[in-house]
Amino acid sequence: MEWKIPWDSYLLDDISLVYEKAEEKEDLQQLLAQLEEAALREARNSSPNLKLGGESLTPERFDALPASLKEQIIVMLGTHGLASFDASMEKPLITVRLSPLVPLVQACTFFQIIHRLEKLDGAYNVLRFPQATLQIQAPLGGKKGLMRWELLILGLYPWLKVQEISTNEVAVPT
Repeated sequence: MEWKIPWDSYLLDDISLVYEKAEEKEDLQQLLAQLEEAALREARNSSPNLKLGGESLTPERFDALPASLKEQIIVMLGTHGLASFDASMEKPLITVRLSPLVPLVQACTFFQIIHRLEKLDGAYNVLRFPQATLQIQAPLGGKKGLMRWELLILGLYPWLKVQEISTNEVAVPT
């Protein structure tokens, strides 16, 4: 699988393991490629709200950036969409709370989630719980489009089941 995002900054240091898992199944490769494309599109679309060298980062300037800077922007945007990530050591529950900004940075956010799940893989599912629930708490209006990324997670981590619930927050409109 050819990577569209090089991930050479090692900000998401275990992400290469995710790509190795995806190599095993063509449908996972396709979903991961779609996630990359969507993250790059989100970063490009969000670029006017960012400053680089004191100036707004236009989509055209974003396109001209080196891949490592694009990657850093994707990682930063992903942190804006993720309000919290909590893996309980007492019960088989991983709680992910999405921020109201998630509609704008959904794919970037899911790279953050997948990276954290990869860090838990093995230690969590083998040593603690053979089956666990990933509870995704999304703001009202923030669930649109989550299903395909949830399918990617289920394919990568078969020891998880996904549960979506709504929070009392309202997502930023797209």
